[in-house]
Amino acid sequence: MNVVERGMRKILNSVFGIILFMVSLIAFYLPYEIEIIPEVISVLPWVRYICGGLLIIAFFILYCSSLTVFRNNWYLMAAILFLGVLCYSTYMNGADMTGFLGKKALTALFFIIDIAVFFRTNMKRYMLMAFFWFLLVNIANTFTVFYYWGEGLWETWQSYRSPLYSLVGNYNGGVEFVLPMAICGSAWAHRYGKWLDIINYLAMIMSMLMALKCDSLTQQLVYGLIIVFMLLGNIAMLSKGFTKFLQILHPILMVCINFAAFVLFVVLNKASWLEKIGIDANFHNRRHVWDMAIEWIKARPLLGSGLETVDMKASKIVGYAHCHCWYLEIPYMTGIAGSVAALLMIIAVIVSVMRLKHGRLTYILSVMLFVFGLSLLMESYGVPYFIVALGLIYYIAKNGSEDGARKKVVRREVN
Repeated sequence: MNVVERGMRKILNSVFGIILFMVSLIAFYLPYEIEIIPEVISVLPWVRYICGGLLIIAFFILYCSSLTVFRNNWYLMAAILFLGVLCYSTYMNGADMTGFLGKKALTALFFIIDIAVFFRTNMKRYMLMAFFWFLLVNIANTFTVFYYWGEGLWETWQSYRSPLYSLVGNYNGGVEFVLPMAICGSAWAHRYGKWLDIINYLAMIMSMLMALKCDSLTQQLVYGLIIVFMLLGNIAMLSKGFTKFLQILHPILMVCINFAAFVLFVVLNKASWLEKIGIDANFHNRRHVWDMAIEWIKARPLLGSGLETVDMKASKIVGYAHCHCWYLEIPYMTGIAGSVAALLMIIAVIVSVMRLKHGRLTYILSVMLFVFGLSLLMESYGVPYFIVALGLIYYIAKNGSEDGARKKVVRREVN
């Protein structure tokens, strides 16, 4: 660690660094309902410009000084490639460039740079801060869903009763903040302190109540599995034998299960047997939506259709604003080229988790990778959710085993 890097770490660990991290975290992954408030619209671009510039400087000082910019950031490079393909396809198709440059895509890149910088600097502190930010959003989500339920969350389309509360908890959007919260909270508890599990369990129970109120089966399944996996992880903390048993939940296995479910249900349409156990084989008319999406993917296989507005997509996938399956959404938007880039992102995450030298943390990140993939099977979320959730897992894994070793090096240098 040279003098310049040490100086940058001191700055990032100062009050200024704390403020920069939180402002960047909020600015680049802000609930949409807050983002559209006129007062926020007037200042948000400038906040993003300033934070983005400072983060880029900090990133290159931290990583380029020791020539580890590629070795420690393969996920970031793959994400840049994915966003590059999406940008090109969006531009060439005359699609939603404003959305790409705003909330719907590019901002996720700077969120990843934010955690790449600060998790490398002091993951214990900044992962905890991220957890409480996501928790705050989910408290607002839950309160708003329960408070306005039965009256209508909107007076008219996108005209809100109160702009002071985030409404992303409505229907399936809540997972976009619940899953990042669960990733940060569970990873921190397994790596640094069990006490956070108490808050994490309460937060997940609260999120489950929100999912039940919204009658969102996707959220109910995902949150229920998270709670189950958290319980298994706590049992593993008490039993070494059980910890070894949980090692079968390997990240490659987790991803393969998700992909197999996609191929079986979505691509091959082998779901009729589900009717015997009371599950709709058409998945609430999703089969029809998937078929339309697949036809459009075949029409533009190489680069896809780009990032489209709600109206543009609804006119093609008749009446629907998305493909109702993120595994279809990727080739729909970016074709084969973007799908390869997305696969490289997933591979980078898998490798980072496999190289992690911390058994309990490896387990919890592996199962979080699984529930993340499961959340994408029946729903489509924004590009930021895809990039942010995977990015959190990657950088937690990347710094999880290096954190202790880095502290030993710092102590030796001080002595």
